[in-house]
This record gives sequence, C-alpha cells and structure tokens, in this order.
Amino acid sequence: MNLQKITENFRTTLTLILLVATPLFFTPFFAGTISFSKFVFILSIVALVLIISYVKFVVTKKIIWKDNIATQGFTLLVLSYLLSILLSSPNKLQAVFQPEFGLVAVVGYVLMYYLFTSVFNKLKSSPVLFVALSAAIT
Repeated sequence: MNLQKITENFRTTLTLILLVATPLFFTPFFAGTISFSKFVFILSIVALVLIISYVKFVVTKKIIWKDNIATQGFTLLVLSYLLSILLSSPNKLQAVFQPEFGLVAVVGYVLMYYLFTSVFNKLKSSPVLFVALSAAIT
C-alpha cells in the first residue's frame, strides 16, 4: 500500500507541474515557441505519468475509470478527429507525426486531459488556482 500512495502522489505532482509549467513554454526563451518545445514537454511528462500509472496498476492490479457526460462527448470528438487524420490525409506519415496537430500530439493531449480530470476529481480543489499560479509565473 505504501508504494501505491507514493506513485499516486508522484503522479499528482507531475500532473500539477505540467499544468503550471506549460505556459512557460510559450515564452520567447525557447526555440520554436509555438510547437516543438511544448510538444516535447507535454509528451515527456505524459509519458512519465503513464509509466507511473502502469507501476500503480502492477501493484494494485485494478483500473479505476470515472466517466462523465463531458468525457464521452470529448472522446467522440477526438475519435472523429483521429479518423479524419488517418483517412483523409494525402500524406499519412506527416499526418501522424506532425508536432502541432498530428496523431501523436492529439493522443498526448487527450491523455493530458484525462490526467487533469482524474487528478482534480481526487484533489477537491479548483484547477483555477493552479492556472492562476501558472499565469502569475509567466
């Protein structure tokens, strides 16, 4: 049980760091301020959180999925976008790996959305506080 608590705290901390630090990657201190640095940062944090979630799954051997009406609509919208990328794009390879709107980026952003919703459901605090903190830092 102790490893489960450690992984959950680390997962929550990384998700909040992602929320607070993402606006910093829009500043002119990074090359490619709109696309590449943000893309790499978000996907690396999401990958770390997925690895931590996998460790938690191995320890507890259960998956907790909380569903709501907004998540269902969002999932259908993203699924239609992903099918559009794969079916109507003339250059499939570019459509999959394009940093701003490709398949890899969209999947990363969707996973980020699910991470945020799961963390803020457990925290009992408003995400507005963390967004205001990131705005103040920026």
